[in-house]
Amino acid sequence: MTVTIGIASIMTGIERDEVLRYWNVFETEYNSIGVQSFDHPNLGFQAGRCSNIDSLKDELSNLCAALSPFEVIVEGFGFFEAPSKVVYLKVNKTDGLLELHKKINKSLAEYCKDLFEFYTPENWVPHITLAMDDLSETGFNDFKKRYKDYLPSFKQTISNLALVEFKNNGRVELLSSYEIK
Repeated sequence: MTVTIGIASIMTGIERDEVLRYWNVFETEYNSIGVQSFDHPNLGFQAGRCSNIDSLKDELSNLCAALSPFEVIVEGFGFFEAPSKVVYLKVNKTDGLLELHKKINKSLAEYCKDLFEFYTPENWVPHITLAMDDLSETGFNDFKKRYKDYLPSFKQTISNLALVEFKNNGRVELLSSYEIK
């Protein structure tokens, strides 16, 4: 059986709480809850359709055992206009982050097919999503105007990788989490 899976790093600590506050802003002020299809704020790396999840789990476990936690800098808002309106926190590209992304992409290419084109190494924009899929054009433009002078900034430690499944009902379910020590 083939399922659509993804790899992400789940946010932790007060940084996670800050993202959840933004999720609440979008829910209460813009009636946008699309990002809440997954219960955990995260930095997404790649996704695709996979039929051999057990081998991928082993690969991810081995990858995390060979890594050390590292920090990324989150700074400012970013926006995707298409295919749907998305508001996100920008994650600065670092050599360590790009190297991890390449390793994850390579693993998924080995065990999965139909990788997400926007998440391939040449297209990937590291980000933490705040609103997606159900944000109206009016809400999107209002947020950009209201928050144009606000520059959120913090560091987040990448200390885990999570394997998730994209369900047919639109939800995203956590399958496994791997600690980076």
